[in-house]
Amino acid sequence: MSRPAARPAAQRGFTLVEIAIVLVIIGLLLGGILKGQELITAAKVRNIADQNSGVQAAYYGFIDRFRQIPGDWPQANAQQAIPGVATGGNGNGRLDAVGGSEWTEPLALWEQLSKAGFIQGNYVGGGTAPTAADNDLAPRNAFNGFLVLYRTNDYLDASATPAERYHLVLGRNIDVKVMRELDLKIDDG
Repeated sequence: MSRPAARPAAQRGFTLVEIAIVLVIIGLLLGGILKGQELITAAKVRNIADQNSGVQAAYYGFIDRFRQIPGDWPQANAQQAIPGVATGGNGNGRLDAVGGSEWTEPLALWEQLSKAGFIQGNYVGGGTAPTAADNDLAPRNAFNGFLVLYRTNDYLDASATPAERYHLVLGRNIDVKVMRELDLKIDDG
């Protein structure tokens, strides 16, 4: 008897359809991850924009209620209206350096706003720049940077000496792309 002819060994591997399905799944996963990152960034932008609006509302609400600039209000006077206030300014009508420290009034601002109930948190004021370990001197942004409100004339004006204005620094560690989106959200770029 003769033996039947041997069959050639079947090749093993993936078909084009199987490879296409895997590539579609990978594409969907990458698209979902990118969209998720976009949503997280948008949420952080919204958070910072809301903080900006909240600080403005708190600042003007404080002035409306007490007829004083928060942070500039001398501690002895502020404590009569807001129990527990431990820091204050010189009462000259603006946030500036007091007693050689450029931080006293900007940090007293957060203490007076928080103890008056205009912002959340329990801030204690101080006389030196906040560090990473300081959780009770100033609010933080979504990227863990401190918010600071102070007077400055650091505005670009090549034709004249710029006037001093209040400037709210939304904190450090904010990515440039986030700042771009924030600029578009707040004032259309």
